[in-house]
Amino acid sequence: MRDLLDQVEIWLKNGQSVALATVIKTWGSSPRPAGAGMAITETGEIAGSVSGGCVEGAVIDSAMQVLRTGQPERIHFGVGDDLAWEVGLSCGGEIDVYIRQFEHKNLEIWKRALSKTNSVYLALVLAGSGPYLGADLLLENSESIFSDLSRKTRDQLTEIANKELAGGIHLIEAPEIQEAFFHKVQPVPELILVGGVHIAIPLASLAKTVGFEVTVIDPRRLFSTVDRFPDIKLLLTEWPEGAFQKI
Repeated sequence: MRDLLDQVEIWLKNGQSVALATVIKTWGSSPRPAGAGMAITETGEIAGSVSGGCVEGAVIDSAMQVLRTGQPERIHFGVGDDLAWEVGLSCGGEIDVYIRQFEHKNLEIWKRALSKTNSVYLALVLAGSGPYLGADLLLENSESIFSDLSRKTRDQLTEIANKELAGGIHLIEAPEIQEAFFHKVQPVPELILVGGVHIAIPLASLAKTVGFEVTVIDPRRLFSTVDRFPDIKLLLTEWPEGAFQKI
């Protein structure tokens, strides 16, 4: 989802309606892992993927229906289904995809989760009562941004998430929430390069491309320049022992 967020935010700011499709369960050699996502606008623009191209056409059609009705949908794709053959799921695996409208309130929760420097859980509510259905719940240290969840439920959700996710289980049942898909959000990985030498330039660029936040430390002003290291997180022109105190 991290790679979709910037584009989704642009769409929402431009007043477009956006649906988000999320892989919530997989079997066998599924094309994408649980948690993979694809965003679809009312005008048919897309970002991301749930299957690498196998079932995207059917997911887009369902997303348009979700945007028209406002009701979330859960779809199963498996190679034994006529629909699966029709849309081209030929990898031998199966997937469940949950599609719901993604709004500003969801965006703010995701932005908060992705800004954390520690791991947190996002729970997408698939079944339940009250205001939670289709909602994102942010759990951090047994705390939820939804204050009307009881403390007991918050504690149970966090305990269950820690236990079950460690075993590779993403679909979880808990009090008040009949079924939820849990996704562990890790902080952005960081790469610290000590020495702005020539081999550090392509390394910093490559690391940024694959999602790392890059810091370069070098007390030599000729080596630690913005021209040599554009668009990195932090460039420190000082000795490492002092620079590490600022990171």
